[in-house]
Amino acid sequence: MNRSFALLATLTLAFFAASCQTALKPPPPSPVQIESLKVFSGEFQGRIEAYADVSGSLTSAEAQMVEPRQWREGYRLYIEIHEQLPIQVAEGAARVPFQRRIPIEIGGLAPGVYIINVNGREEHLEIDGIGLRPAVDRGQFL
Repeated sequence: MNRSFALLATLTLAFFAASCQTALKPPPPSPVQIESLKVFSGEFQGRIEAYADVSGSLTSAEAQMVEPRQWREGYRLYIEIHEQLPIQVAEGAARVPFQRRIPIEIGGLAPGVYIINVNGREEHLEIDGIGLRPAVDRGQFL
């Protein structure tokens, strides 16, 4: 009886130990390295639009770019670009360059000069009564 109880207790402990093991989780997303930023604007198919052309590098070939997040604080428009790394990245993995055009959400913005910030890199964009243009085209900076 004691032997079967000991065996049952051992099996129960082994079962709980195996079921409590946590699976490896991928690391949280991290900001990508941005090397250049250019802001373009104009009229496209009858609408005024603005884009940020971004180039930089991902940590490795296995990294996946997360959909950019945008928000506004006054006359500053922020775009955050992150990458998601897999659970394990090969040692000595080489950085992988990327280029991406990101539409800038400009709907409802009042005329003025805006700072576009993408992961710390900044460019200016002017909205006047006529439409949009990069602020450097008119020599106006904040």
